[in-house]
Amino acid sequence: WDLYKNADIFCLPTYELESMPVTIIEAMMFELPVISTQWRAIPDLLENGKGGFLVPVMDHLALANAMEVLINDGNLRKDFGINNRAIFEEKFTIQKHLLEIENLCKSLMEKDN
Repeated sequence: WDLYKNADIFCLPTYELESMPVTIIEAMMFELPVISTQWRAIPDLLENGKGGFLVPVMDHLALANAMEVLINDGNLRKDFGINNRAIFEEKFTIQKHLLEIENLCKSLMEKDN
């Protein structure tokens, strides 16, 4: 957690292994702006231009440009971080997860009756 607490930006330019990286959700929890790739479920986690930047896979120039923008704009980093924390609170807390599981179980039980 200390690495997240001491970071200004979270960058994960993935294209191979991850489908829905928990590390992005963790970064959002710590109110960090995120730079990642348009890969699998990542666009479902992060809205481009709202909580960070999504760049095309293997586009090193786009990645560098996104990093440069966030490095040079502290207000944008802060805004993106605040937006990400709000999304985390809305979608990814343990309480939200447990409520969704409870609702799913209730739905399945109602179908059996």
